[in-house]
Parts: sequence; C-alpha cells; structure tokens
Amino acid sequence: MSRYYVPPESVDMENFRAFIDKDEAHHIIDVMRMKANDAIVVFDGIGKEYSGTIERIDTKKGTLTVKITKMSEVENLRAPEIYIAQAIPKKSKFDDIVEKATELGASGIFPVITERTIVRPGNSSGRTLERWRKIALEAAKQSGRLNIPEIYDVTPLRDLASDLSGFDLILFAWLSDGTVPLKEALKHQSPGKVLLMIGPEGDFTDQEALMFKKPECRYISLGRNVLKTDTAAFYLLSSVKYELLS
Repeated sequence: MSRYYVPPESVDMENFRAFIDKDEAHHIIDVMRMKANDAIVVFDGIGKEYSGTIERIDTKKGTLTVKITKMSEVENLRAPEIYIAQAIPKKSKFDDIVEKATELGASGIFPVITERTIVRPGNSSGRTLERWRKIALEAAKQSGRLNIPEIYDVTPLRDLASDLSGFDLILFAWLSDGTVPLKEALKHQSPGKVLLMIGPEGDFTDQEALMFKKPECRYISLGRNVLKTDTAAFYLLSSVKYELLS
C-alpha cells in the first residue's frame, strides 16, 4: 500500500484524525482516485505512522480527513546517526545524492560549498532547497522510512568546520597521503553521531582538510580507485552503516 505524508501538526491524536491538504491531498484524490472509506497509511516524518480510512473528502478545498485506527512508532533506532556533508556537484547529481542517501538511512545532509565547487546556488538556493527537501520526502515515502532526513541550508565549508559540536566521529574522505583505510578508521568506534565529509570534483584542498584537524576526525581513503563525488557518497554511507551496524 502506498504511504502518504502528513505534517505532525496536522495529526490530532485526541480525536484520532489526520488532515491532509495541498499536493499530497491532490495526489490522493485526483491521481490515485481514492474515495471515502478507502484504507490509507500516512506518516509524519518524525517517526510515527498512522493506519486508518479516509473519512471525508472535500473536493472543493482539496482536503481530506483520515480516521486513525492504528499508530506505529519507529523503534529505538540503533546508533549511529549518520550525516553527510557533500560538496555540491555539477548538473543534477545532488538530486540523486539526496534520493539515495535518504533510501540508505542518512539522518541529515549538508550541501557544502568548497573552494573547488563549481555549482553555487546563490539566489536560487531557496528554490533548490525546496526541491531537495521534496526529493527527500518522496524517497522516504518510497523506501518505507518513518522519518525524513534534514536537508540543511547551503553552507560554506569554513562555516561547517567552525561548528562541529555533537559529532563523535568525522570521516574525511581525501585523495592524499596520510589517510587510513575506512575499516581501520572505524576500529573500536561506537559513535552516536557521525559526519561523512565528501569533496567536490577535484577534491578538497590541503587548507580545507586542515580545518577539520580535530581529535574526532579521521582522514580516510576510499580505496585505490578514484570515485566520482556522487559514487563516493553512496559507497561511504553504505560501508559505514555496514561496519558500524553489522
């Protein structure tokens, strides 16, 4: 059964109702052609899922009411929470990164501008962020996630480096000497919150790498082959999840 998104503030558990409008209601009513009394599953993006039936449809307003019969919550998620700081790549690759990172369980994504970043959203950053957040929502719906990863504002790398509080481990992927294999960097680690640093086409500069020279940072290699920046994101996220959760 398809799952649909309802904002947390639109769920009334005192009366066991959820209220859906805008694009999601349009999709349910006009695309899926669902009717009153049809079974439906919705989720609030912060860990709760609701099963029930469509109680009422207002076609004029484009809204519908769901009568909730069951609520499920995300069980205590196993640590760690994994975040990605990704230099914005060319073309539409960041769209794919958001989609796949959501499917793979990333907790949040920082779009980062580095010295060698070619694409800089600038005045269009608001529209771009809105698109990325919509992609994350759709990927969460498709993959069965009950929470939606946070897509943060576009951030200069220096600003991100100045505030890393809360991260227990930073894995900085870098094409340079002095790195260690990922498996070695994760030995004896049981972090609660991890940040994965992935550079642009052309990699991080030496000066940028030095911004992250902190006790919790490990400079890592992703193997002999040089991966494209989007490939590196998928590889690193998958590998870290496997090593820390298996």
